[in-house]
Amino acid sequence: MKVDTVCYNEDETAALGARLAVGLRPGDAVLLRGAMGAGKSVFARGLACALGVSEAMPSPTFMLMLPHRAADGLMVYHMDLFRLDGAEAFFAAGLDEALEEGIALVEWPERCPGAFSAARRLFDVCIEYCGGENERRVVMDCG
Repeated sequence: MKVDTVCYNEDETAALGARLAVGLRPGDAVLLRGAMGAGKSVFARGLACALGVSEAMPSPTFMLMLPHRAADGLMVYHMDLFRLDGAEAFFAAGLDEALEEGIALVEWPERCPGAFSAARRLFDVCIEYCGGENERRVVMDCG
């Protein structure tokens, strides 16, 4: 299924993330693509909140991965791969283990091509600037 829509503010972007959360299960990876500041973390927070994560969820920009536990015990791993260079670095950091244990929300997946083969299912989300200051085009390929 492919979704192509426009979100007019951060609340709509987060709500779209929440809609994707409904069908996710451990082993799934959501690959979040977009320019710096496009709304990848906003989308990830909406998705994680819908999964039951209630704690604050800052962008993992200066950490490679921030783990979050949902109310039912499900692990949600929010990753930022901007500083990595290739799948080898991804595996060396042990980030592939998150693909086995919980749901991975991955910003900048293009930095580590080939690193997500262990994921049970991949969901590709591209967020682009368009129109007004907070307006974003979001294209989701839900495989």
